Amino acid sequence: GLFSIMQKLVDWTQKENRISVIALHDLNLALALGDRFFLMKDGKILHFGNTSQVLTKENVSQCFGLSQEFEYFSNGLVVKK
Repeated sequence: GLFSIMQKLVDWTQKENRISVIALHDLNLALALGDRFFLMKDGKILHFGNTSQVLTKENVSQCFGLSQEFEYFSNGLVVKK
């Protein structure tokens, strides 16, 4: 499926010492695959950095208009509280 294809791209990127930029709207998939994140809105980068810097409640609310609480884990799971 999609995850296995994306994982192959990530593996190749690491093996070849390259950079891949992938646009995703699924936070769970992004967390499972990425180590640096951009949050964009209306074509502008609002936040860039690692998971703990970028995927805060305030930043995600600003970009996606979400008001619920969530937690992220190293395995890529986002849980809404």
